[in-house]
Amino acid sequence: MKRYSITLISFFTWLFIFTGYCFSQELSPITIVAKGNNASGFALFKQIDVKQKDKNIFISPFSIAMAFGMAYEGASGNTAKEIASVFAFIPNDKERWDAFSAIYKTLNPDNAKYKLAIANAFWVQQNYPLLQSYTDVLKNYYHSEAYNVDFTYDENRENVVKQINAWAAKNTYDKIRKVLTMDDVKPLTRLVLTNAVYFKANWLYQFDKEQTKKEYFYIDSNKKIKTPMMMQRNVTIKYMENNNIKMIELPYEGKALSMFVILPKKDIKSIIPLLSTKIFESWRHDLMLEKVDVYLPKFKIECGYMLVEPLIKMGIKDAFNETKADFSKITGGKDLYISTVIHKTFCDVNEEGTEAAAVTAIVMNTKSMGSFDRKIFKADHPFIYAIVDNKTGVMLFLGKMVEPEYK
Repeated sequence: MKRYSITLISFFTWLFIFTGYCFSQELSPITIVAKGNNASGFALFKQIDVKQKDKNIFISPFSIAMAFGMAYEGASGNTAKEIASVFAFIPNDKERWDAFSAIYKTLNPDNAKYKLAIANAFWVQQNYPLLQSYTDVLKNYYHSEAYNVDFTYDENRENVVKQINAWAAKNTYDKIRKVLTMDDVKPLTRLVLTNAVYFKANWLYQFDKEQTKKEYFYIDSNKKIKTPMMMQRNVTIKYMENNNIKMIELPYEGKALSMFVILPKKDIKSIIPLLSTKIFESWRHDLMLEKVDVYLPKFKIECGYMLVEPLIKMGIKDAFNETKADFSKITGGKDLYISTVIHKTFCDVNEEGTEAAAVTAIVMNTKSMGSFDRKIFKADHPFIYAIVDNKTGVMLFLGKMVEPEYK
C-alpha cells in the first residue's frame, strides 16, 4: 500500500516565504516581522523534532516570537544581537514597535467569524525598579498588562504562580490552565513575561460527523492504529502535488485563516528537513482549485516544552548566561538573565473546525546573587500542520501529528 506523509500547516500562522534573515527594504515592517516569525518557527520546530522524532509536536511560533519581542526590548549589546538574529527583529525601534502593534491589532479582530485573541503581560517584583522607557514600550506597543507581585517568600510565590496560571487559563478559555510550577520561579525571580494566543474557528466546509469512521492510521511501516477519520467527498478546495508531497488548503469561515495540510509521499522524516518559509510559500503558490476527496484524522493534543536548550542551539546564548546577559534596557543595569522559557500548547481538530491555544512564559532572575479529475487526499500517516493568518502571513501554530487520538 502506498502511503503518504501529511504536513498540516495551520494555526495562526505568519507563513510568508522567507529566504533568510536578510530582507529587502521594499518589504513592509509587518511582512518583515511575519517572515522572521515563520523562519524562527520552522527552525525551532526542527530543533524540537531532533529529540521528539516519534512524538506529536505542536508549537506557536507567534506566541514565542511575541514573548521574545518583549524580552528583546530590554536587551542590549550581544544579548540583543543574538535574539535579533534568531527572530529577525527589525533594528529600527519605531518600525519594529509599529509592526508588532499593527499585528497585535490585526490578530485581535472585532466582529470576525472566528475567535482569535492575543494577550501579553509582565509580572514584576514589588519595588523592583524597571525603567519607564521599557514599561512604556510594553504597554503602548505590545499592549501588555502590568502586575506587581512578590516572588521572595514561598507563600507569596505560590500565590503568584496561581495568579499567572489563572491569567493563562482566562486568556486561553481554560484550554491551558497550568504554565508555571513552584520550581519555575525562585526567590531571585524579578520579572516574568507572558504571551497567550487563542484561536477557534469553524471550517468553511465542515465535515459531516456521520461520515467519520474508524480507519487505520499508519504511524510507520511496522505500526498502525485505528483512529476517527473525518471525510469529505468531492469538495472544491485548493490542491497541489509534486514529486515529494500532496498539499491542500482548508479555509476557515471568513477565509481570513487557513490550515495547510502537507502529505509527504515518503515518510515524514523526508519532509521535515525541507521545511522553510521559502519552500512552503512555493508550495502555496502552486495550489489550484480542484475537486478533492479529503480524509483527515480527528485529534486533540496538549504539548509542553522547555525551550532554553533548543534556543541556545539556534544561537541565543548570552541571554541565558548569568555572567554575559545584558538586559540593561530593563533596569539600567546588567542584573537580569533568562532562567527558564516555558511553552504550552493545545489543539483540537474535529468535524466543525479547530480550537487551538498557546502560552509562553519567560522567567527572568537576578544574577546570583483547475482540473475536473477528483483528487484523493488521505492523511492516514504522520503529517505536519500549521495555522496561517492569510492577511499578515503570520504562522501562529505549527505541529507534527505522529499518533492521533481524540478523547
